[in-house]
Amino acid sequence: MTRFWLIIICLGFTISAAYSQAKALDNITLKAGVGPILLIANENTWRQNVMVGAVEGELTKTLHRVISVSGVLDLGHGKRTSMVSSDVDYHAFMTQISGNVFVSPFGNDRRYNLKIGTGAALMFMADKFTGENLENRDANKILTPGVNLILANEFAVSERSLIGLKTIVQGFSSGDFTGGVLFTYGIRL
Repeated sequence: MTRFWLIIICLGFTISAAYSQAKALDNITLKAGVGPILLIANENTWRQNVMVGAVEGELTKTLHRVISVSGVLDLGHGKRTSMVSSDVDYHAFMTQISGNVFVSPFGNDRRYNLKIGTGAALMFMADKFTGENLENRDANKILTPGVNLILANEFAVSERSLIGLKTIVQGFSSGDFTGGVLFTYGIRL
């Protein structure tokens, strides 16, 4: 019974803190995106170029009419026939987190927002070759930091929701590159 009241008290404190901070949520947007990302592998590695279907989650905070920051999580998977043999498939699994800063050169009027951004990224990639005549082996894994260059265009659909198109190019310290186009949908909190 004591545990129950402790949970109720903690929940009460959490709700009151969230209510008092509600003003801080005024300029926050939660976005989800989907689209293709091309992984271009460093030619000195075992990895191959592959198109990845990606899903993205993004949390954006508008600091000023022309400046915003965001945190992003991307997940993706791609498959292609190996360049070595048509009996072998190549699978790539990508997880990426990034932090970005955006500038809206024409300002964000909450109806239309064209923004240019850059930031830091950390990509984890696991890839594997599979096939009937191929012995089963562990996936190759790589964790590599990188930088982003982003061009995003957003349009308000209603007072609280928006749609957008995001073009992204990234370079990583491993020599790998990625580039893609994501379609986004967002909700202003």
